[in-house]
Amino acid sequence: MLGDSGVKILVFDTETTGLEDNDQLIQLAWGWWDGLGGLSGSCSIMCMPTITWESDWHNEHNLSMADIEGHPTLTISLLESFINDVESADYVLGYNVNFDLTVMERELARLGADPTFLSHKPFIDPMIIWNKSEGRKLVDAHKRWVGSDLVDAHDAEADMTGTVAIIPGMLEEFGLNHLSLDQLAELCQDKNNVDRGGKMIWVDGQPVLTCTKFANRGVFEATWSDGGQYARKYSTFKSLGYTYHKSVDDAFKLALQFRHDEAGFIAAISGKFGPPQTE
Repeated sequence: MLGDSGVKILVFDTETTGLEDNDQLIQLAWGWWDGLGGLSGSCSIMCMPTITWESDWHNEHNLSMADIEGHPTLTISLLESFINDVESADYVLGYNVNFDLTVMERELARLGADPTFLSHKPFIDPMIIWNKSEGRKLVDAHKRWVGSDLVDAHDAEADMTGTVAIIPGMLEEFGLNHLSLDQLAELCQDKNNVDRGGKMIWVDGQPVLTCTKFANRGVFEATWSDGGQYARKYSTFKSLGYTYHKSVDDAFKLALQFRHDEAGFIAAISGKFGPPQTE
């Protein structure tokens, strides 16, 4: 499986100013998995966000504002090589890659680019593979399957290198090294999920919520069951400290946009998140 010739697997990792929707990219590292435990063609960029940030964590990992000072602000031209590599890749791979994909989708949209090419890319995530077997952090995985501590954890390049290093031992121990890359990608993403986090699932071609007070109801039906009041308020939930999921907010906004056109709404959802998978 790991030696599938001609298959291109792009590994990447990000570091950001924080974990909120308005936080921005600080560092992006990416490279090509060699199918074993290493990388080739690695690249890394640092960029100066347009917002201010401060935390002990960032100071500890040399990602404070002072550390990043002097680096360019993020632009599409700065991301051009990364974009080209993603478009040519068959899969993307990363540890907790949903976070990194979300960061890059948000940054691309902020810069006026369509992130669909990234959103629809099949992904492989060692964290999901491990969580489905046990569940641990990257530093623990590295200690277990590589046999040493992960040096400079939380540096994007170090985390990216650590991610590919744990794959061979992990797959061997869990008896998964016979799986094809397609099967690994399928293991990392439930085919019924609309969004990567599974806050919505496909049921008979309809996106159905698995969260909010409308859990187990279709998104379109839930949006208009109260005339759209809840859906319109949902975007404010995060600032109020309530449970909030961006993918659900995006779905509500599409349902509000296509009020009299449910078929158009489903087409829009498919365009944003990808269509339902078939057997």
